[in-house]
Amino acid sequence: MGKVGSAEIASILRRDITRGLYGANDRLPSSRQLAEQHGVARNTLRDALARLEDEGFVETRAGSGTYVVFSRANSGLSAIENASPLELIDARFALEPHICRLCAARSAR
Repeated sequence: MGKVGSAEIASILRRDITRGLYGANDRLPSSRQLAEQHGVARNTLRDALARLEDEGFVETRAGSGTYVVFSRANSGLSAIENASPLELIDARFALEPHICRLCAARSAR
């Protein structure tokens, strides 16, 4: 498997937050712990957290840590916006053959 980048880590953490693993106002584990857990350098993790902060999912408080500010109730996220690239590919593999069959059947009429 290739090198994991900050976008992938941000996607994983975003999913964890939106699925409720970390709730609103929860403090995330330290950057050292998260970096070890995901097998990435701390700089990569910091970049991922910066992305999430820009998107309004977390807030970093100097000397205190990183806290979840995302609330599912206030979210307009759709399943597609929250899906990982692999989940989107799986959905396409499930849907596209059926769509092709329907198109072929309707064009034959």
